[in-house]
Amino acid sequence: MKLSLALSLVGLASPGCPRSADEPQPTGSQPVEPSKAQPVEPSKAQPDAKPTEPAPSKPVATGPIVYFVGSQLWRVEPDGSQARALGLELANKRTIGVGVSEADSAPTVSPDGGWVAWADTIDLWIAELGPDGPLRKQITTMPKQQRGRTAAEIAFSTWSPDSSTLVVVLQEPAYGEEDPLPLPDGVQYGSHTLRNGDLTLTHAPHIEGVSGWMPDSKAVIDNKQVAPDSYELLAYPIDPGPSKLLRKSDDPYGFAQLQATGEWLAWNASVPGSQIFVAPLGGGERKPMSPQAADIQWPLVAPDGAHVIFEWKGKIHVGAGADESASKPLPVAEQPRWFDAEHLLAITPEGLVLLDLDGKSKVLDANGTGLVRQ
Repeated sequence: MKLSLALSLVGLASPGCPRSADEPQPTGSQPVEPSKAQPVEPSKAQPDAKPTEPAPSKPVATGPIVYFVGSQLWRVEPDGSQARALGLELANKRTIGVGVSEADSAPTVSPDGGWVAWADTIDLWIAELGPDGPLRKQITTMPKQQRGRTAAEIAFSTWSPDSSTLVVVLQEPAYGEEDPLPLPDGVQYGSHTLRNGDLTLTHAPHIEGVSGWMPDSKAVIDNKQVAPDSYELLAYPIDPGPSKLLRKSDDPYGFAQLQATGEWLAWNASVPGSQIFVAPLGGGERKPMSPQAADIQWPLVAPDGAHVIFEWKGKIHVGAGADESASKPLPVAEQPRWFDAEHLLAITPEGLVLLDLDGKSKVLDANGTGLVRQ
């Protein structure tokens, strides 16, 4: 799916690496007008420069874990107890971790484990995962496909940190000389918000892109090109209003493969080559968290900012600094996700496991076959 807005874990291609046809492209290869972002203090909008140490490690709250067993969604408590099927079968059962191109339309579960969103061929669906089974609701009602044509391509963010909101993008498809099918009355292309209180799409043209959430769930963040080799990281409020400038970058690729967890950002910078950096989301100095190498890809920062997982040399690594000795491979074949600051959730031949930073694992469910985006 080709989107003009970068969503969730799908970011810009890393420096020196070709973009696939499914990956979102940077927002404009030509110079554009500078954004009308609200100014912030110079210390919070400076170009990335000096490294800084992350805050001490601290635990974070983690809700129930939702995962795939085949094409069925299952749920298990964080301690590995009460593994059970949720009664919901979804066609897209790809494991969703870092850098999976389908992540903009694959199932995503809210942090509290109470809601799941997914897209079928043409429509967006939501289900509340209650004790009596999932309560499904169809959000969009698009016309049926005709000769492969649809009215819109649908993509959406992960759920907000408070589990209340999605940002949904309806993108106009391109079919050469043919037009897409007409949208239903009252439906528009572009960004929309969807709150689980009323499950109604609200057009939100002020949101120009989504790569992560602010911790308070009141805004999303994204990387915007404002001039050649000049980028801004902006926060777009969920309710209509002006964007806020968080930081600037003069890297030719900007904040490529941008990802946020809580108070922390991670991205892939060209220095030249590729290198992962982490910085406080609200402004401040960045710290290199990986060696500099051409094939380093797709960072995911820990909740305390002290570690990052990334792809390198065909393996998943965990890193804590620029020296190669600070990075080590993990015994997983598919991308994990953070459980807390010291542990990862992963799918291995043992099933769904909890993995510490030394690679030691605890099996949560031997039947697990894939992670759901969260």
